[in-house]
Amino acid sequence: MTPTCECTQECDKHWKLTGCHVDFHIKVQILAGLPPDAEAFSRQSEWQHVVDLAGDSGRIRQAGEQTEEILRSRPFSSKEACEERARQAIKNTMLGIMGELFAESAARWDGTGLYTYRSWRNAWGLW
Repeated sequence: MTPTCECTQECDKHWKLTGCHVDFHIKVQILAGLPPDAEAFSRQSEWQHVVDLAGDSGRIRQAGEQTEEILRSRPFSSKEACEERARQAIKNTMLGIMGELFAESAARWDGTGLYTYRSWRNAWGLW
């Protein structure tokens, strides 16, 4: 997640936030060297988390927009202070919501036991 923010100087010499933009990319990591069936299983299982996160991206955006709106009313002493404070606040807010979404997705999928890989050779966990 990469937020960029712009600030402009007001007539009273203070700086105000004009707005922010966030580039958001979902990166999935799959353990290298898995057997083909385990890799396919992992990709399918991780895809469920991607779908959950993308589906709830509106919650992330809404939280960022609310933070941005609060910061627009605050004066800053410099352009740098304004932009850095806004970037950090937006990032922290959105990361907090993302953490909640990750936890919800993990509870939905990982906590059920359905997404525990078992090869056909040990499907019942006997050996």
